[in-house]
Amino acid sequence: MAKSAANTSDWSSVIIKYTAPDVPANIKTESTTSTIKTVWEAVYGAVGYDIEIDGASIDNGVNLSYLHGELAPNTKHIYRVRAKNEHEVGPWSQEIAGTTEPELTFNCSEDSLFNFVIAAPKMEEIAERSITVTYNAEELEAVDLCAATAKQDIEIGEIQGTNLEVREFTPGTIVFSLKDPSKAIMNAVKFKAKINGQSKIIYVIEQCISDQSYYLQM
Repeated sequence: MAKSAANTSDWSSVIIKYTAPDVPANIKTESTTSTIKTVWEAVYGAVGYDIEIDGASIDNGVNLSYLHGELAPNTKHIYRVRAKNEHEVGPWSQEIAGTTEPELTFNCSEDSLFNFVIAAPKMEEIAERSITVTYNAEELEAVDLCAATAKQDIEIGEIQGTNLEVREFTPGTIVFSLKDPSKAIMNAVKFKAKINGQSKIIYVIEQCISDQSYYLQM
């Protein structure tokens, strides 16, 4: 509308602009030897979500997770997520990588000791990272959770002089968290064999990207 000293014009046509939904927050991946599950938090006002997998976009409906299956062990895949409301599509989240777990089989001799090496690369903009090691407690015994340190580490809590904290240690399961999740780590867990034969160990890396870090794709 325009006005002069004597007259007022008519209003212009109404223009309606809708806001796009926010970027999904707290995106995490959980892996097995053949699957990667991506999960995220609900976005206010969203009526659906898209997930991009290795460059291909999929309509994920209203679901807050996606299970990527039938994958080969020890393979890396890249994911992004965006929310949609009734009128607009929001920006993509930052990329998050997921890697299926390797199938590691060891030939064991009863009472022998061996080191199981865990590696996690440096990653920027990571808010949280944990590593879960699972094994058959009837076949193997974890006798040192960090073979690199001078003392034997078998307790819950921080491992002094490392970037690791032990969150859980029960027969068959060890859960580490990274004190600085963005840093690379390499750790060796020392096992003692209880059997003569083969035994499998699997480790899973779970990670959460910062919910404040994303970029826009036009």
